[in-house]
Amino acid sequence: MNPYLVFSRIEGMSARKFDLLLSRAGSVQSMLKLRDSEISAMLLRTSGKKVPAFTGLKNCMETAQKITETCIKKNIAIIDFEDSRYPVRLRHIYDPPLVLFAAGVIPADMNGYSKKITAVVGTRKPSGYAEVFSEKLASALAERGLLCVSGMAAGCDTCAHYGSYKKGRTCAVLGSGIDKPYPLSNFNLYHRILEAGGLVLSEYPPGAEARKFFFPRRNRIISGLSDIIVIIQAGIKSGALITAKYAADQNRELAVLYDPQNSEDFAGNRRLAEEGALVIGSTGCFLKHLGLEVLEKAQTENDAENLLLSSLGVFPLTLAAVCRHTGLEAQRASAAISRLILNGLVQEFPGRQYVKII
Repeated sequence: MNPYLVFSRIEGMSARKFDLLLSRAGSVQSMLKLRDSEISAMLLRTSGKKVPAFTGLKNCMETAQKITETCIKKNIAIIDFEDSRYPVRLRHIYDPPLVLFAAGVIPADMNGYSKKITAVVGTRKPSGYAEVFSEKLASALAERGLLCVSGMAAGCDTCAHYGSYKKGRTCAVLGSGIDKPYPLSNFNLYHRILEAGGLVLSEYPPGAEARKFFFPRRNRIISGLSDIIVIIQAGIKSGALITAKYAADQNRELAVLYDPQNSEDFAGNRRLAEEGALVIGSTGCFLKHLGLEVLEKAQTENDAENLLLSSLGVFPLTLAAVCRHTGLEAQRASAAISRLILNGLVQEFPGRQYVKII
């Protein structure tokens, strides 16, 4: 019987409380012999408020046994804090999970520091600009053999997983049971990640339904697994800001995507930038920050498109400005820009303004 799994079934249990009980019991295995009254006293002493008396260690052991049997049937790994597979970065955060449930392949990156791990997260309702950038950044990281972590939420997270699993590896951290991808619209994505050799993690066992308060706690794992967290798009009340706060608490580096439109949908990005977050305007900018070689984009077969790509940047330009910079006639420039937008290389903003996304 795994004591970490057993005690993780106690409501309100944390790594700190587990350590207090461990010091009383003397060894991890001896914790299973603790009396309910001893556990109840510790919970009362550390909660700061009155809690019901704990009377269920036996029930927790029975639940843990059922979870173990289910995990064996579904080929899900149970990784406790003493397991060598437990991610090394996560060990050192405040309140690390006692147990992780893992489906898929656990990458070596998680047990060393030789390669940077990047989390790419953002709002569930991103702009087209943010969607394209999420996927392109994650894809660029995966192409270079780097692991991209995200939360499999709708929006930016989904785009990041699609970009990374197609080119390399990705890790999805769920705010639901390990076999319960959420939202349900990501059911196929969940299985594609696993089929591509990726990893899905959760601190919640098989069968656990998503609950509102699971997601903020999930975010501490996303940032805890990573060296640097990139916020793609966050409004002033976005849940991505919770991940940013965890990043600060865990002494992780934080980056935000530049918003050329100064939109309210990016108000969270601007606030984080004012507080010192790295501002990035292109995938090349971020890759250079990581000390990676930036491969130049292959030239298109169209001279007008190449000319436009060389003139556009992260600051929006109108069609008239583009024509002035390139010398192209408006009709030819407009046609070339349309093709570049379809290929995901250029983003259009209101007022027929254009930004390069590379």
